[in-house]
Amino acid sequence: LEPGRTGAAVALARLLHARGDDDQAVSVLDRVSGSFEADGLAAHIELERDGSPELSEGLSMIDRGEPQAGIEALLSALEQNGAAGGPVDADKVRRVIVGLLTEIGQETEAARRYRRRLSAALH
Repeated sequence: LEPGRTGAAVALARLLHARGDDDQAVSVLDRVSGSFEADGLAAHIELERDGSPELSEGLSMIDRGEPQAGIEALLSALEQNGAAGGPVDADKVRRVIVGLLTEIGQETEAARRYRRRLSAALH
């Protein structure tokens, strides 16, 4: 893949992830730089590999094509215990959410609401 083909690389990595070929998906994403979507998908795969039960439902929702429901679930997990030093990896969750917000549109009302919640949960 060419460096300028970030969208194609992310789309390919999504297909590979959906197929269960996470090693190959990560390999594709490793060649992409400067993309919130690519970074978010890489963090999503890392969190699935970590096996955090607090995040599994939110990650599954995202995998099923329900990004906003997934963001809600991830934010709830982060608000409950991630930022307070709990078992949730706050940075990886942040990366997943930022990647999804890039996909759904930064200027939507939902994105603004999620960014405020994310900021509050991390501070």
